[in-house]
Amino acid sequence: KQWYQRRVRDTNYFIQSNLSPGYVFHKMTFYKTLLEDVIHQIKPHHFVENVLRVNGNRLSVGDRSYDLNNNVSVIGFGKATLGMFTPVKRILGSHVTRAFLSVPHTTPDHMVERLACPGTCIVRAAQHNLPDDNAVNFTRTIVEHARTLNKEDLCLCLISGGGSALLCDPVVPLRDLLATIQLMVSHSATIQQLNVLRSYMSRVKGGGLAQIVSPAPLLSLIISDVIGDPLHAIASGPTVPNQISATDVMEVLSSIQLETSSLPSTVQHLLSSNHSINTLSGLNSQPFNKIVASNQIAMEVAAGEVEKAGYKPYILTNALSGDAARVGKDLVAALTDYPTHTKPWLLKIREILDVGVQGKICFILGGETTVRIKGEGVGGRCQEMALAAVKPLSMLGKRNLSPVCKGGVSPGCKGGVSPGCSVTLVVTSTDGQDGPTDASGAIVKEETADQAVDQGLDPDHYLLNNDSYTFFSKLNGGANLLKSGVTGTNLMDIVFIFVESSENFKLDYLFSQN
Repeated sequence: KQWYQRRVRDTNYFIQSNLSPGYVFHKMTFYKTLLEDVIHQIKPHHFVENVLRVNGNRLSVGDRSYDLNNNVSVIGFGKATLGMFTPVKRILGSHVTRAFLSVPHTTPDHMVERLACPGTCIVRAAQHNLPDDNAVNFTRTIVEHARTLNKEDLCLCLISGGGSALLCDPVVPLRDLLATIQLMVSHSATIQQLNVLRSYMSRVKGGGLAQIVSPAPLLSLIISDVIGDPLHAIASGPTVPNQISATDVMEVLSSIQLETSSLPSTVQHLLSSNHSINTLSGLNSQPFNKIVASNQIAMEVAAGEVEKAGYKPYILTNALSGDAARVGKDLVAALTDYPTHTKPWLLKIREILDVGVQGKICFILGGETTVRIKGEGVGGRCQEMALAAVKPLSMLGKRNLSPVCKGGVSPGCKGGVSPGCSVTLVVTSTDGQDGPTDASGAIVKEETADQAVDQGLDPDHYLLNNDSYTFFSKLNGGANLLKSGVTGTNLMDIVFIFVESSENFKLDYLFSQN
């Protein structure tokens, strides 16, 4: 129903603008529908049910097995928690005696109500993806239950992106933790850097939960939202034994050029007291942490859908990171000035384009960028990346992207982009939430900049103010925005670069200077 309503809205806008409905169906609805298909296939239940095996009263996951005797306590936290719990409840049945599920504040009622039952406690928390009192109080409830477990029990943890905000019991006042996180975010701290601080200032992160659960066996099923899938960084590694010192935190702060003097006094005192965490010892049994899904898997699913649509997919990287605006410009630079760049994924593009391609292709990249906050606008990393690409994409019309005839075409020829060839950039988050907005990302093309000018919108102005959501909301009646709604999963972001032509072409003609 939502998909149909979006089609009607987008079509009405383009009809009123004297543009063909076929334009939006092909150029907008096609991409949105493809993304919906991808999201459907990366729902959490697919991955969890693939790893759980029950034979009589034995549960097997990989090479590990556990006794089942109505002795399973489930602790879940993250954006994919409910989707992960669904197959657990179905497969383990009455063996699950208690379940504590901490889910995002934005989780729809119907998702919560579907799993509500005796013994299952579901709490919504972490408004704006930040820890709040609900998260802290429920974490303490979880800890209280975890302390009652013994070696005859089995603690099954369901961990996914967003879990760091949802499982939170800081050793400093919550307001001071939040202030420190905000300062780090404003200095473009990566998720890995944030998690060092979060673990250091927590009773449950950095292996803290594993210590609390011991001596009960601990099995964690994890959906990764971190580049490289490091276990200690996903949701700040509550089930991964770790050791973090004040020196480790100071090194992070130094790397993002954040002075300790700007931190809340309680945090400064904690750092100066040489407080540290060490959860590497004191465990009666080693927890088993199993990653069941990652961004790489999401990209492989995306590649399959792209191929079904008639494009030849090229997966370039699952480690896209850095400043979102810079990355957005680099994505376009990969199609214009690649000889000056040395990033691995840019070199992959060069290898592909040097050989020459035919018909329709799609480059796919995954990862998670950050936004350097300069203004007071509203947006998210995916929308910021797309906005940064608007003007550079418009320059493609001034470069050579000519169809290749049988005798070849001179790289120095003029004439601009062939009418039969176009480039589209689609940037989306897999969780459906891009910053504090109701959008998941955006779509931009070569003509987007001209459309913005015609509608009195200056992309540079909105980019400088970090106001990408406002820009795309005004542009074309919001038709360029992606709004998937809360998806119930989190496998970071996916970027698509669609290049299509009705004729054969070699993209290396993009690179000749006029």
